[in-house]
Amino acid sequence: MAAYILFGLCVFVTLLMGIGTAGLIWIVLDIYESFFRKKPVQKQTKESVSMDTMNLTSQIQGAINDMIAFRVAKMLLPYSSTEKRYDLRTIDKDVQKIAEEVFKGINPMVYNMNLFFTKEYLMEYIVNATSSYLIKTVTEFNKNI
Repeated sequence: MAAYILFGLCVFVTLLMGIGTAGLIWIVLDIYESFFRKKPVQKQTKESVSMDTMNLTSQIQGAINDMIAFRVAKMLLPYSSTEKRYDLRTIDKDVQKIAEEVFKGINPMVYNMNLFFTKEYLMEYIVNATSSYLIKTVTEFNKNI
């Protein structure tokens, strides 16, 4: 009798293990299917930058460069009339002053347009362009005096 009970218990445990294994396999297959199932692709529309926008941005950069050149020439005018050398120790203050004047001189509508660059990048561009142009111009100016 004990042999039948032991046999029944073994069959029962085997069935439980089989059901558990089948359940585990079912869970693994479900996870596998959900992970690798082709999900519907949602179409996302991205705003592309048109050639007109890029050309307009390039024209604005050109206007900024012209404004910088004008401000630098205006700043160096008193030095050229007195034939004094420009003091390079004040270049950082002059870069800041010119960059702020140029940035304020741009119509705020330009910032709100859907351009190729942001308002923050525009200010960074102005500072970098002013710095490089002023250093180049002042170096040449001081050599000629």
